[in-house]
Amino acid sequence: MSCLRVVGCSPLSPIAYCGRVDAEEVRDRIRHSLKAWFNATLERYPDWVCDAVVHNPAWVEARLAKNPQWINEQIKRMAVQGDLFA
Repeated sequence: MSCLRVVGCSPLSPIAYCGRVDAEEVRDRIRHSLKAWFNATLERYPDWVCDAVVHNPAWVEARLAKNPQWINEQIKRMAVQGDLFA
């Protein structure tokens, strides 16, 4: 709550002055927009990434927990080598 006050009211804030911010309103906006944001983000990735996230999220989560750059590295590797199973 205090971080929202600092961001909204402080002259040192990196954003323009917006006054007091209601934390519950911020949570509601995020909650209602999350699915659309997630889908829009997934659309930017190759089909195999979308398929893996939708059908095997635990597998993706395990790899990202070990290496947060895993998806980016796989995309780069496939761009260089090509998909061996296509």
